[in-house]
Amino acid sequence: NETSFGAWQGFDGDNFEAVVKLDSVRKIHRINTDWLADQNSWIFWPTEVTYEVSSDSIHWTKTDDIKKPLQNNDTISIWYDESNFTKGIEIKYLRVRATNIGKCPPWHRGAGYDAWIFIDEIEIE
Repeated sequence: NETSFGAWQGFDGDNFEAVVKLDSVRKIHRINTDWLADQNSWIFWPTEVTYEVSSDSIHWTKTDDIKKPLQNNDTISIWYDESNFTKGIEIKYLRVRATNIGKCPPWHRGAGYDAWIFIDEIEIE
């Protein structure tokens, strides 16, 4: 299930996956994604975010695999995840995968119900 909340895209109980296709092979130096957490609204950060790059959309190379521990925090917060490549890498495709916690944890008032992950944008520089 997907919903739009302003510029945020929400995924209810599902993992997130997106493939970005650039118009040509380009050298990039940075990838950034923005994630929202608002546990009062059952929105949690993904537990893991993986970036993969490709020049042909068949053969993929993992560039980063970031793990984020589950936090019990009622405040609304944004996690700006950033990967930097000092020498740059050449890509045409970027795949972003994020793992949803699945169900709200036992200590949460929505325990056992589907949790959300929200992403705002994927930046490629």
